[in-house]
Amino acid sequence: MTVQATPVDAASGKGSSSAATVDVGLTYSGPGTEAERVEVAPGVVVLAPGGGASLAATVFGAGDTVIVGVPVAYVPERAGVVAIDASGAITTLGEGATRVVVSTPTGLEAQAWVYVVEGVVAYVASGSVLERAAAGGEARVVGEGIMPAYTPDASGLYVVRSGGVREIGSDAELLEGTFPSVSPDGTKLAVDRSGSVVFANIDGSHETVGPAGSTPVWEGDGAHLVVGGGSIERVRADGSERTVVVEGEARWPAVSAGGVVAYASGDALRIEGVEGNVLPAGEAVRSRPAWSPSGAWVAVSAGADGGLWLVAADGSAPAVSLGTGEALYPAWRPVGEAVAPAALTLTGLSPEQPTPGGEAELLGSGFDWIIPANDRVFFPTREGSVEAEVLGVREGAVRIRVPRRVAAGSIRATTGRARRCWGSSRWWARWW
Repeated sequence: MTVQATPVDAASGKGSSSAATVDVGLTYSGPGTEAERVEVAPGVVVLAPGGGASLAATVFGAGDTVIVGVPVAYVPERAGVVAIDASGAITTLGEGATRVVVSTPTGLEAQAWVYVVEGVVAYVASGSVLERAAAGGEARVVGEGIMPAYTPDASGLYVVRSGGVREIGSDAELLEGTFPSVSPDGTKLAVDRSGSVVFANIDGSHETVGPAGSTPVWEGDGAHLVVGGGSIERVRADGSERTVVVEGEARWPAVSAGGVVAYASGDALRIEGVEGNVLPAGEAVRSRPAWSPSGAWVAVSAGADGGLWLVAADGSAPAVSLGTGEALYPAWRPVGEAVAPAALTLTGLSPEQPTPGGEAELLGSGFDWIIPANDRVFFPTREGSVEAEVLGVREGAVRIRVPRRVAAGSIRATTGRARRCWGSSRWWARWW
């Protein structure tokens, strides 16, 4: 051991300004001086925030004899995840994973991993949808079906039964298709139907054919989806833009709140920005992965039994089995709120004085260009109002056929998005 010393002047008895370094040898002489190894159990601990557990170190001498009374230090490598006292008791501090190094005074070391994971995961076992805390605990059955998908505020849970999408708690089929995904504003469903994306309102109304692609999942902007079907691609909901995210054979994309894609490639699970397969060798992916709301974790079904595995999204910790048994199609329950749809506003007509019976564009913002049937436009007449025929919709305009009989007054537009939201706006028009 090295210590800092201050020399003393023999004549004056006062310390001098210069410092000296002195080496002092320390030797541990307590229990365990002849120890050969240290072990710690359990080697993996998975906790929810606020949960508790303990690590226990055992020191061994020659012939596997256990040596008692050896002081042991427990040191987490990553700050802010857990604190561990001298007895091995764990206190959770925040979500994440950390290696814990266990050491003896003679320099022997062992290690354990501690994971602190928040949230609830839904999954499928034998056709039943179950929910349980991601960190462990008793699972409860919430319904029947496969491929569960939550609404962004977790107020609804949708599944596939007999080839159609249904809401848990209802037998009504909303939409034919598989791999349902709910839009960030909670107003739309996207499904895979034979390799094409099909949209509908959340209640199944106004079915609309979208772009090519399988196993769709919405991105956070509500305008794009990530799809499989060979390579993985990012596609605008109207099919007007398409870019490759992952080249080559890849499937089952899942997108984090931050836009990072996890996907299956062969039997491997891969995450954008992380090198290689993030699952142990031999543990083949069984179904689409799911991101935690925080973006810290990916849950995936893998292995011969299709059990649930927890993967650190940054690749900083080894994947860990959660011991669920069969757990296909995981879906992490959201903890936030649905994104508010853009407000519907009207700003004018183009041309400003359209011909009755002719085409025109009603200008503004907040129109539903993904499901145009949601947009309705009403013109004033002397008898009241009449609905115009909608010919097409883009982000900034609705193309309409102007009714033949119009009068001065206000043009009204509505954008109905099933039961979760509805918008209306008016614009004053003067007719000649």
